[in-house]
Amino acid sequence: MATKPKGNKKRARNVGRGAADRAFAQQQPGPTPIVAQDADAGAPHGNLGMPVTPAHSGVLAPPASSAACATSAVDLPAQIQLGTEPSLAAPVHPVPGTPVPVAHRYQVWLVGHSIVHWAGRYAKKSGWGEHLGLDTSVDIRWLARRGMMWPALLLRLRNSVLQFGFPDAVLIQLGENDIPASKGVVLQNSMRDDLKLLHRKMPKTKLFWSCLLERRTWRNAVVPARVNKTRSKLCRSAARLVLSMGGDVIPHVDLSHALPALFLPDGVHLSDWGQDIWLHDVRHALLQWLRGPH
Repeated sequence: MATKPKGNKKRARNVGRGAADRAFAQQQPGPTPIVAQDADAGAPHGNLGMPVTPAHSGVLAPPASSAACATSAVDLPAQIQLGTEPSLAAPVHPVPGTPVPVAHRYQVWLVGHSIVHWAGRYAKKSGWGEHLGLDTSVDIRWLARRGMMWPALLLRLRNSVLQFGFPDAVLIQLGENDIPASKGVVLQNSMRDDLKLLHRKMPKTKLFWSCLLERRTWRNAVVPARVNKTRSKLCRSAARLVLSMGGDVIPHVDLSHALPALFLPDGVHLSDWGQDIWLHDVRHALLQWLRGPH
């Protein structure tokens, strides 16, 4: 009986990524921006296909010493201001305070699934504001899609680069929807490969890894405890990689599944209190970056 050649599976997994590198090589720097179609679903890994030369001249800030996505429940103060957390006693509609002046007009993209989608809508109607009170020189784009899964990330970013040019910073909140239906090792490898590709093709873009959030309910999960364990491993792996590439990590230590008030009844999406915490964490991370050297 013929022996099955070894390495076929590995070569098959790398086909899409090799095609992506060829697509990058064919791109010319500085193209005229065009409006691309929004085709998130089913995006192949490694098919970013954006111009190689960045359209901005920012410099990566040095990596911060962030915690690697450990989560724990803590007592929360009564008000939300810069450097504090919201109270669980009553809904909070925070006013972040005086805008932070910056010399350069920064383009910041928040990319992800329903957490980003609903946080963006909540920010616009509450005291946070669409740009989180970070001065008019900071332009935040909410590139969210409800139900978005990891394979859609690269195509989403590719289309956005073609439309808007290269951003100064990208924050990614994505991957939770993939965990119940995916093998942990396979998903981990996909996440690491795609994050490396993003850094290689957008070297002057600051990358923020927004840690995979806990949930009170994991849809379609046979063993929820096992899913949460996988979430922790994936989060630590991605956090270490992002820090090694000069990015930063947002751990969301206060968004614990042990606090029901932070979640809607479905156990997946965040309540107003939960969204306040998420937005505070994001704003604080962006603020520290903006105040740092560039």
